[in-house]
Amino acid sequence: MATEPDFGTLSAKDPRTFWPDEAKNFTPWLQKHISVLEKALGLKVEITEREKPVGNLAVDLYGREERSGRTLIIENQLGDSDPDHLGRLLIYTAGLEASIVIWVARRIRDEHRKAIELLNSQTPEEVGFFGVELEVLQIDQSRASPRFNVVVRPRDFQSSGGEGWSQWKADLLDPKKHEWEWIREGYDPVGVKSVTNWTLKEFHVIRDKATGNELMVGRGEMIKYAGVTPPKKPQAIWSDESSEPTEESAYPRS
Repeated sequence: MATEPDFGTLSAKDPRTFWPDEAKNFTPWLQKHISVLEKALGLKVEITEREKPVGNLAVDLYGREERSGRTLIIENQLGDSDPDHLGRLLIYTAGLEASIVIWVARRIRDEHRKAIELLNSQTPEEVGFFGVELEVLQIDQSRASPRFNVVVRPRDFQSSGGEGWSQWKADLLDPKKHEWEWIREGYDPVGVKSVTNWTLKEFHVIRDKATGNELMVGRGEMIKYAGVTPPKKPQAIWSDESSEPTEESAYPRS
């Protein structure tokens, strides 16, 4: 007869039990353990300054996304989200010209979640707002563990390459606009018809429910017609989510 499993009881703890003060305890801890938040976001974060001044205010954490070099800010709350922090977040975003904006709170209230979603739909695609909820979990009397849950993220947010997803599609649809920089990168300038070199481009893309690195491999003619008139046999895409190449369309998904 199989032994009945002996499970513990999982419980959520008040973050203030472990970090009594947001500015003195939690923000320094997050700066030191930024990798925990990185995994939840799918970003590579470098924090360069804590309590960076913006007028008479100061944003909790300031830095950049390492893959793209984009300016990144993080505003923390150990309680539920509130209008004051939302207003501050907008001031910090404008004052520091931030491209990646992260709001961490114990709970992102519904009205603030909708506000973040609206910002993501109205601002340029190079700017992305994230709403992240913090929880601390513990099984019985074991050590507690923090967990970050991303509840709002930008749609089709691209964390590297210096351009948004829509701009990437626009470049492919109008390759002459940038004189074939996609093909010529790393090679001697050549005409479109004489292109024989293979081109490799990496994208770190965040979608609604997934994140990953995508590699686009192809030759000039493939890229020339990408999104307009596909070749008979599209080249494969390699993704870090799979070790095997796929025969999916080698063109951006809308």
